[in-house]
Amino acid sequence: MKNKFTLLFIFIVTINLSALSQVDIKKSEDIRSFDGKEYYIHIVEKGHTLYSLSRVYEIPIDEIIFENPAAKTQLSIGQILKFPLSSRDVAVEQSLRSDGDEFFYHVTKRGETMEYIANIYLVSRGDLKIANPNLPRFLN
Repeated sequence: MKNKFTLLFIFIVTINLSALSQVDIKKSEDIRSFDGKEYYIHIVEKGHTLYSLSRVYEIPIDEIIFENPAAKTQLSIGQILKFPLSSRDVAVEQSLRSDGDEFFYHVTKRGETMEYIANIYLVSRGDLKIANPNLPRFLN
């Protein structure tokens, strides 16, 4: 019983310490243009992680790494990172919506199947195949 209590106490202390150690990250106001695309310029400080930065800048981690390949291995204090003003997902969605087509566009994510996509849009797999004759085989 004493061991269970000790473990519970250590667990609670660890949770409380990790909550206190969370760093408040502010979105940078420094915006610069590279190759016609605008980016927030962020300087990494102690406690910053890819996850916390992705939440602040509303950019998926894979996109942060795409824009900042050195961030894949580790973040260093003082490292300069670029964050697009809007994520690729948002840009693709906006351009697809502005086409004026009478179709829904869906950008697939890893693990999505034809059945899953058909259920989202309440259509049959057959109708999806007819509307999308050039779909990759793995989705069929």
